Amino acid sequence: MTETSARKLVEQRNRLMARGYPADDLSDERVQALVDLRESYDWGCAFDAALVRGYTYRKDGADLGGIDAVVRIVAADEGVNDEMDWIGVFEMADGRYLVVRAGCDYTGWDCEASGSHEWYATEAEALSPNTLTVEERTRLGLPAKETT
Repeated sequence: MTETSARKLVEQRNRLMARGYPADDLSDERVQALVDLRESYDWGCAFDAALVRGYTYRKDGADLGGIDAVVRIVAADEGVNDEMDWIGVFEMADGRYLVVRAGCDYTGWDCEASGSHEWYATEAEALSPNTLTVEERTRLGLPAKETT
């Protein structure tokens, strides 16, 4: 691990601890995933398309927060330009869950891009078959239908 990488891990871990997350819940793997998410050009553009240019199914007036407010990646799958949208379920700093869907054409995010987002109070609601399609659930590694 380079000095820069180690510094980014420490900074991200400190940011999460400042938001009240216990240190024992902040493994290097989890923190590195958040660093990678924030540094990803595609995920940055997907959040921009979904939160800034996108529309909301459930808006309650709270600050949208954006990619910097993600404290945990619940499930995510990268898309492919002009084929599959980027889809992700994220726990946010305020305790809510955000579902992001966004995509772009073959030329990339700067030409034709679109997205949407939805807020949920619980992880179960965000991962529900009522929220995610069968295809989305499959891509995220979830069972196609909820088992009881």
